[in-house]
Formats: sequence, C-alpha cells, structure tokens
Amino acid sequence: MLYFFKNKFLQAGFSLVELVVALAAFAILASGVIYVVTSSYKNFYGIGDKQTVAEFAQEALEALRAIRESSWQYLEENTGSNLGLVKNNGVWQLSGASDTRGELTRTVVISDVQRDTSGAIVASGGQDDPLTKKVTITISGAGLEDYVLESYLTSWANRVWEQTDWSGGIGTQYWSYENKAYSSTTMDGISTTGALKLAYTPGATTWGWQDITDFASATMSGNSYCSLVDDANNHWYLGGSSTSLWRYNIANIRSSGFGSYSTIAAQACTTALLNPVYPHLYIGGAASVVKTVSTSSAAVIKTYTPATNLSSPYAMAISNDGTRMYMGGANGTLFSLDVASNGTLTCKNCTLWCDTKVDPKCVPNLDVPENFGAYNINAMWLDESGATDYLYIVTDDPSYAIAKINVSNRTDLSLAYAYSYTFDMVDMIYRGTNPSGANRFIVGLDYMNPGNELMIIDDVPGSNTFSIVTGVDLSAYYSKSISVKDIEYTNNNQAFVIAFDTDGAPAVANFVVSGIDTSASPSMSIAYADNATYGYYTVYYQPADYSNKFGGMFSGWTYGSATRYTTFIEQQEVSSQGTYAATGNLISSAVDLGSADKELHSVTIEQNIPASCTTGAIEVTLQTDDNVSFSSPSSQVFSTTTVSTFTTEVNAALNGQRWLRYQVDMDNCNGGLVTPTLYSVRLNYR
Repeated sequence: MLYFFKNKFLQAGFSLVELVVALAAFAILASGVIYVVTSSYKNFYGIGDKQTVAEFAQEALEALRAIRESSWQYLEENTGSNLGLVKNNGVWQLSGASDTRGELTRTVVISDVQRDTSGAIVASGGQDDPLTKKVTITISGAGLEDYVLESYLTSWANRVWEQTDWSGGIGTQYWSYENKAYSSTTMDGISTTGALKLAYTPGATTWGWQDITDFASATMSGNSYCSLVDDANNHWYLGGSSTSLWRYNIANIRSSGFGSYSTIAAQACTTALLNPVYPHLYIGGAASVVKTVSTSSAAVIKTYTPATNLSSPYAMAISNDGTRMYMGGANGTLFSLDVASNGTLTCKNCTLWCDTKVDPKCVPNLDVPENFGAYNINAMWLDESGATDYLYIVTDDPSYAIAKINVSNRTDLSLAYAYSYTFDMVDMIYRGTNPSGANRFIVGLDYMNPGNELMIIDDVPGSNTFSIVTGVDLSAYYSKSISVKDIEYTNNNQAFVIAFDTDGAPAVANFVVSGIDTSASPSMSIAYADNATYGYYTVYYQPADYSNKFGGMFSGWTYGSATRYTTFIEQQEVSSQGTYAATGNLISSAVDLGSADKELHSVTIEQNIPASCTTGAIEVTLQTDDNVSFSSPSSQVFSTTTVSTFTTEVNAALNGQRWLRYQVDMDNCNGGLVTPTLYSVRLNYR
C-alpha cells in the first residue's frame, strides 16, 4: 500500500524535481565564487599566504632588533646595501644580499636617518642622526606583489661623552672637570669660552686718524686764527681775523658731525682762553681788545680796551687760581692783567718798563705793555711750580726764539734769559719735566730747518739757557719746505702737527709724531702723515685745539681765498693685525669609559673652518688603550671635511679598551691671519 503525505514546499508549488535542480544550480554558482576569491588571494600573495609573508618580514625586524642590542656598530658597518639574514648558533647575523624561505625571498636594507632642527625625521636636507637607522624589509616571490615593512631602530642604550669647554686651563691626567679637560696644549681655549683655537699674538696698538675731509662741514669767512675746545661744556669756539666768534655744540660730533653754530661776539678772534675757576671765556682780537664771555649764557659780560691802540694778540696764559692773565702778540708786546670774578680785566703793566739791556729797540715811557723783542709773541706757558713764577714764550725774533720771563712782579716783568736760534719759533707745548727736573717743551719752527722743524727743548736753569734735546725732520718726510703752524699734544707720547707747504701750490700737511716723552734721551719719529692738498690759499697760526674728551682735533681750515671749513679730525686707537701661531695641539686628559666592553660607534665634530683654510686645518685623533699611559694606543684621525658639523663612524679596532683620549692639531690659514676653531668633540658609545 502506498502512503502519500504532504510537504509544505510542495504545497507552496515546488516539486521535488525543482528542488533538486535549484540545489544543483547553487552548487555550480558557489564553486565559481570560491574559485574567484581563491584565485584573487593567490594572485596577490603568490605562492605564500598572507600570514606566512607577514611573519617572514616580522622575523627579520625582530632579528635586526636583536642585532642592535648586541652591536650598534654592526648595523653601522652594514648600512646601505641589500642584505640577507642568517642564524648561526642561535645568533642572527647579516649575510649576503638576501635570504629565502621556500619560494619567498627576503631582502633587508639599513639606511641612515636625517633630522631637521626640530628633531623631526626628514628625507633630505637635515643632519645625520648617528643614533637612528631606518630598516626596510622586502618579501618578494613569483606572482607576488612585494610586501614591504619599514621601521626605525634607535640606539636606546647609547651614551654620550662630549667636550665643549676648555676655559678652565690645563687639567690633570684624568678627565674630571668639563672645562679642565686637557693635560697639555699650545692653543687658546681660555679667551673665548667654548672655542678652541690657535694662540694669538696681538699687533701693536697705535693711534690712527681719519682723513681730515671726512668731517668738513660749515664754511666761514676770514682766516681761522682762534680755536678753543671747552670739554666740560661740549663746546668748540672758532674765530678768525675778520669774523665773529662761533660756538658749536660738539656733544654728538662722532655720530652727527657739526650742527649749526651760534655767534658769540661781534669781534675778530686771534686768541682765546678758558678760565680754570670762573665760567669765563676770554677772546682777544684787533687792537688787543679782550672780551669776557660767559661759558653758560654765551653773553659778553665785560670788555677790556687798552689805552693805546695795539696790534692783535696771539697768545694767552692764566694762573691756576684764575686771577692772573698774560697776553702777548704783535711787536713783542706783553700784557699782565688782573682777573675778577665778574669778568673785569685790569692791566697791571700798562706803562712800559723799558730796560735797554733787555731790548735796545724798545721806546720808554709809552703807555703800552712790556715789550720783549720786536716781533710777534706766538705762544706761552705759565710756570707756577716754584717760588718764582715764570712765563715761557716763543717769538718771531731770533734773538728771543724762546725766552723765560720773571713775572713775580706783576708791574715790572723782567727777562730771565732767552735762547737765540736761526729761525723763529711759532708754537710751544709744555710736556713735563726731564729726569733732572727741568721743564721740557715741544717747539715748532716757522721755517724749514732740516732735522728740526719739530724739536724737544729743555730749560737748563743752572746754565741760564735752553738746550735742544732732539728734533724730527718733517720736510724730509714730506719732501717739501715745511712751516709748522700748530702743535697739539694728543697723549700717548704723541703730538699732532699742522704744517704748511711753502713750495709751489699751497697744501696742508699733517703729522703725528711719536716719542715725545720726558726720558733722558727721547727719540721722535713720524707715526702718521697725511700730505694731501687741502687748499689753495694758506693756513694761519694755532687754527686747531685737541679735545681729550672726544679724542680728536678741532680745526678751522682755509680752503681758498674766500672759503674756510670747520673740521674734526678723529683720533682712533688702532690695533695692527696680529698673527696666529703656525700650528698648535692639545692632548685631552684620559677618559675612563668604566670597562673594556664599550662599543664606540661615532664621533661628531663641530668646528669653523674659514674659507682661506683647507681640509685638514683641524685634525682630531681619537685614541683608546687598555692602560692609562696609552703606551700602545689604537688611533683614528677625523679631518676629512670643512663643514661646520660632521659625524664619522669609529673604527671597530678602537673597541674593547677602557681608556680614551683625543688630540687636536690645527694649522693657521691665510699666512697666520686666520685660525680655525673647534667648538665640540662628541663621542657616541654604548
């Protein structure tokens, strides 16, 4: 008997035959999908599966990490090539250009790493980081797209020993202080902290001068006779034979030059003088009229006019207490004046005392001052150091070329003695006393006198005369006929001389003369000369004054018949070029690495090699030894570059020894004018 039962699928319209057909179709479709997936996987991973490939690459990375722990130096020595890995006796090593597993090939490349200034890793343009390496592991095979694994390895156990300071001087045999880290040296590590360089021998220090035209500024009319610097108030006064006195504010002379000037007095000025006590300036002009000017308000507060109309004065001197003044000028006339605190001047010798023994040319009983010689008094100096006051003068009269006047009796001046010379003397500067205690002067001649246009002259009181100590031949240096117009002592045993060329076209000649001292046998020489032509007219007497405060000469120059200039000739301290030693070396103290199992892997040197130097200007030699005496050291020289910072690997032969030291050798550059400089020696080890 056959039994039939109902099925819900069959009830839904599917027959058994249809179900069988549907299952068959699904099987065919599913097999196609599985083939496609499997085929795609094989096409990507080739002959190995994904896990096998990844594990093969990861194994290489772990092997490289193990090598790093064993020896960073080993990684450095194998940087830059295609490498393989092999395990010998349980220890990984780099071997060959690749290694294989089945049909897979593995290649390892170790590369250097660069970092920028912020420490970030960059592909190029940075500095090599000797403590970081990039590893690139590539797995390849037939039909396989390369599988690449990249990573960075660092020498995390690295130690650094560095020397950057040699300023402590020579240290001991053992390195213990960062700045006393050498046992011997012929170099300079003290003058500049953090810089080791060759020993320097400075050049001689001298005084130099800017060219006179560098500060030419304002024009004036009239010849420049009168120049006076008031350092205390930052003023310079300038006047001439046919111009009012001018005053400049010179506080900013070095930065801004001359500014505008103010007119002080409507009077020509042929000589000027500051009172050392009262705030007064005295200016002498035509007819020997003297005006007292306030140095604060610049106002004329008093005027002195002599009873008799006289020619212009050319020189003044004043006592230390500011109460007595002397003034000399044309025709040898010499005033003696009292000075009051309100600026009033009173003449003490307005009636001529005339002794024919003094000068047979003088005329008695005239209402004029004393007369010493028939020619101009050009300069003077008052000596108050002894029991008797004396006034020294130089004149145009050869019979009284330089004279000593007794001025203790204010109304009765008398000649002590004078020195007769072939040529007249135009200027004098008191220099001090010679070893015997006699007064010494610098004197200039108004005419060419070979060998003696500028002289040192001593007063010889015991012999009642003067003595020429030495002279200097300005005309021989200039090859012209020289007439000295002004002398200014500029300190440092030097004098600035303004002279005038009397041959042919007028020209100004300037000289700095050295050796102006108070020794028994001074030796003058010309340290500086400027012989350019600065005018086409003339130069008058005493046109300049030296400023101790501003270190320079203030002068009025005649550039042409109607053109005058104010100038500041700047004095500067000049050091001539020194030289560096030809060679030098330093041997460091011995560094104790602590044990003989340290691995030295790189040295970094920071330096400056100037352009005039060559490779090898600095050589750093690293030495290691198993004993502190370094009797048989292993050595390596680092001197292959001129760049500012470079790193070099340490040879493996230097490893395995406990003691370390370095030696620096330098050569100068550009004939000794330049030195290389070492800033740092840094050792990386582990």
